[in-house]
Amino acid sequence: MLNFTRNSNTMKKLTILSAVVMMLLSSADVISQPLYRDGKTWFGVNYCAPFAHGYRVHNRLGKDAKEAISRDVYHIWRMGMNAYRIHVWDVEISDGDGNLIENEHLDLLDYTVAEMKKRGIEVTLTPIAFWGNGWPEPDDLSQPGFSNKKGKGEILLHEPSIKAMENYLKQFMKHKNRYTGNTYAAEPAVVAIEVNNEPNEHALTDKQVTAYITRMVKAIKSSGFKKPVLYNISENSQKADATLRSNADGFTMQWYPLGLCSGEPRGENGLPLVAHYNIPFAADKRFANKLKWIYEFDSADMLGSYMYPAMARAFREAGFQWATQFAYDPFFEAPVNTDYNTHYLNLCFTPSKAVGMFIAGKVFAETKSLQKFPDFPQSNTFGYCSVDSRNDVTVYNSPTVFAYTRSIADRAVKPVCADSLALVAGVGSSSVVRYGGTGAYFLQKVADRLWLLEVYPDALLCDNPFTNHNSAERTVSVIQSHWLPITVALDALGDGFAYRPLVLNDGVEASAGKAEGRTFSVYPGRWLLGSGDISDADIQKLAEFKQCPSNVTDAKVVIRSPKTVEVGRSLSVEADIALPIQNSEGAVSQQNLSEVWLIGSVKGGRYFRLKMQKTVGNPYGYSVNIGNDILTEEGVIEYSVVLQTADGKSVAYPSGIAKDPHQWDFSTRDVCRTEVVKSDSPAELYNALTDIDAFQMRWQNGCRFVYLRDALQIGIDNAADYKRPAGMLLQIADKLACRPRVFEALQLRCERLSEGITLQWQAYTADGGFYTAETELGAGAEQITVPFELFREEALKPMRDGYPTFAYAMPQLYGKPLISKDITSLVVCLKPQSDKASIAVKSISAVNPIK
Repeated sequence: MLNFTRNSNTMKKLTILSAVVMMLLSSADVISQPLYRDGKTWFGVNYCAPFAHGYRVHNRLGKDAKEAISRDVYHIWRMGMNAYRIHVWDVEISDGDGNLIENEHLDLLDYTVAEMKKRGIEVTLTPIAFWGNGWPEPDDLSQPGFSNKKGKGEILLHEPSIKAMENYLKQFMKHKNRYTGNTYAAEPAVVAIEVNNEPNEHALTDKQVTAYITRMVKAIKSSGFKKPVLYNISENSQKADATLRSNADGFTMQWYPLGLCSGEPRGENGLPLVAHYNIPFAADKRFANKLKWIYEFDSADMLGSYMYPAMARAFREAGFQWATQFAYDPFFEAPVNTDYNTHYLNLCFTPSKAVGMFIAGKVFAETKSLQKFPDFPQSNTFGYCSVDSRNDVTVYNSPTVFAYTRSIADRAVKPVCADSLALVAGVGSSSVVRYGGTGAYFLQKVADRLWLLEVYPDALLCDNPFTNHNSAERTVSVIQSHWLPITVALDALGDGFAYRPLVLNDGVEASAGKAEGRTFSVYPGRWLLGSGDISDADIQKLAEFKQCPSNVTDAKVVIRSPKTVEVGRSLSVEADIALPIQNSEGAVSQQNLSEVWLIGSVKGGRYFRLKMQKTVGNPYGYSVNIGNDILTEEGVIEYSVVLQTADGKSVAYPSGIAKDPHQWDFSTRDVCRTEVVKSDSPAELYNALTDIDAFQMRWQNGCRFVYLRDALQIGIDNAADYKRPAGMLLQIADKLACRPRVFEALQLRCERLSEGITLQWQAYTADGGFYTAETELGAGAEQITVPFELFREEALKPMRDGYPTFAYAMPQLYGKPLISKDITSLVVCLKPQSDKASIAVKSISAVNPIK
């Protein structure tokens, strides 16, 4: 049993306990260390809820903004972050002359800074954002701020605007935060000021750039601010010399190695691009001897959890002390991801990425500045960390911390030192924790034989979060809490350990008990495990958990099945199903769901009805196999996942029609389809008739794309403006994975619409390889075949231009031929041989499978 009393024999344990409690709560002002001592680092996030779209979302939903901010800050802290940066929407808190306006936006900024400070999170403020407050909505041009008077490219040449900035910066720095009682010039939690966000200096001379920076730094320091004032050097790297000649105390840079705004999840291996962060002026003493900040970074449009730790390592190798991801999604905005659709990070809704950020923070803190690392792929293991892009798993295994972004129960990975282990963070199962839920959890040692378990709700991604048309009407992710079995295999706890709920999500109440062996049933919230001495007062301090309410209001059914299967093979169909707890009239809920079926037919042939089985331990999962006795010949099978209620009603998905698909009046084209093909048939990678949205554009100046009835037209109107080959990007790993054989070649069906056309093919492989081939097109309609043996390995070129363009690493070559099954992404580029060129692409296939 738990002993919740204090006695004289347990004071040593309680001293340790008190330290852990303080660390867990961070309720005191802990900003007391020497500011820039050797090894001091900051790693965290940008977070924008006080302003612009984030502010409006909370208002529209009727949410208390301060309560929402407190929840988000708690989650940011729970991820292990100790840094916060925000580019302030000056347009919302200033007038045209730069006078500070005291309003709700400024009040919420003050509140956010104060909440961060309570959690031990330090702050870099960027007072000038240089733009309106609309994105992704139209700007509110009625805002009086100086940033509404001139565009970003003009404002630095407009003397009245520059004077307004000086005035605004002075007033901003002297503004007293009502929640901390300090001005921003004197706030201990503010470690640096960055003058502005991504200035546009293209029209300025070098002399004007230096003069502008000097004036802004002087205005900030006139407030009595004694800490570093930083300025962006990477946004206008052609002006680097002018920036280095300024009086800035340090320089800020960004990193979006995959580019931005792809519109769909990226499938290529991003690790080769982040092996190192290369800086062309790194050896310049004017740069090397000053502070270096990463103000924003992200592996944009990527759901994978492996990129953040690798980027953190590269930052430290380059000498950065600060790095803040852009941007953490507020809890109430994360279900729809409407603010910055190319970014997506939230502890509850993207748990694997969040644990990846937790690990990245550890990597950033433990890695020495300017420590050298090998090139890719040897760089995939570093310090206590290893990253695996193929399986999207990151593992961090130090003497005190064991963390993993996905299940690693099938790997022989155990904590390197069980005796000193103090913290486990993960998603899924490992040798220490076995758990079928899909949310993150943290298991932290409080004292000998006493551990604190914090579990988050189960997350389900149900749509593309990166589409360029996100909407508050379209949910991309849901969370829900469930009672699930969890096994905690810690020798320090042993078998039959005691457990006690401290505070549970949704206000759920539960009783204390003992584990059966090492397993008990857990609900999201905070639990105390083990037997140890702890006072009621310390229990109250530990009983903090910000509620994470479910957003499942109707059935969400996510179906996963291959688009192609070969004759004589079975087909696995999986479905994740999230249902509201209680049923409303006519709706399926957890209360009335009886069975789940896969119902369909071989088109023009036999019907089938297969019961789907619940996946053990997974709160959402169901699966079934369509046997090879059904898939006996070429054709198409169509099927729906059908939820059947206790009273016999049926609802079919993906259509949402409340009928059994075998009823005579079930009429819809919204069903799942899989093509059944012979083993020697081509693998179709793109078809213009059916895949209108199944590609990304690599657009460049001088290039245009036209959707024709049966083809995609790629055209170049002016080759002089065409600086880099443009074309179509295809994510093809899934289409090749369902075909067991290796293919010999690619086949293109197209129509050449002009003379003098060369196509460049670029293939990206799962292990980070990059291969190219070129083919010339003859006259008229074409069907050309490109053998994979024609592809030659080259130094990697990014699939999209990143920011900044100079930071990329060039990995070592593998020295092996291209094999079709290794390809994740394919780019087809147009290279003109004359001023104008145009081609109509009808289809692309992998052909000639090898037996």
